[in-house]
Amino acid sequence: MFRLPFELKQCPQDCGKECGVSLTDCPTYQKLPESLQEKCKENLHLLQYLHGFPMDEFGIPEYYEKLNRSLKGKKDPNLIYPVDSETFIHIMPNPADVRDHYIPVEPKDPLTSGGYLYCGISATSYHLGATLEESSNSALSTDVDFTSTTCSVGGTAFNGATELVYDVKP
Repeated sequence: MFRLPFELKQCPQDCGKECGVSLTDCPTYQKLPESLQEKCKENLHLLQYLHGFPMDEFGIPEYYEKLNRSLKGKKDPNLIYPVDSETFIHIMPNPADVRDHYIPVEPKDPLTSGGYLYCGISATSYHLGATLEESSNSALSTDVDFTSTTCSVGGTAFNGATELVYDVKP
């Protein structure tokens, strides 16, 4: 199971409002560089992640729209880059290993407010699922209904055949 290298905390609502309602009053948002502010406007889950990230201990992450080779040797990286329009990777140093931490920052499942279901079966195979809101959703008739049992490379096994779970297994 993947563990974050820090304790993720909930938004303290220092602005006095629900997270994301008043970005201009949000102390975390105000600390971010303009490029990261723009991405947080478009992706509230990124701002929610940054609320929980201990910036006082690790610093404010740098934002890169694209990574380039010059970053390869960067000592103690603390940077975020997009994988697609909603998913980001936060790279930060791992003092216990030569490999850095690569932390996915992705939207939460809107029904359960949890992460999407994931089971890494092998280096080249995985099982991914999401809980849908209605059993009448036509997508449920086209998913794989697979039950993962062993997650050799991370994640948690889950039953994709349950009523509301849409699952894929490439």
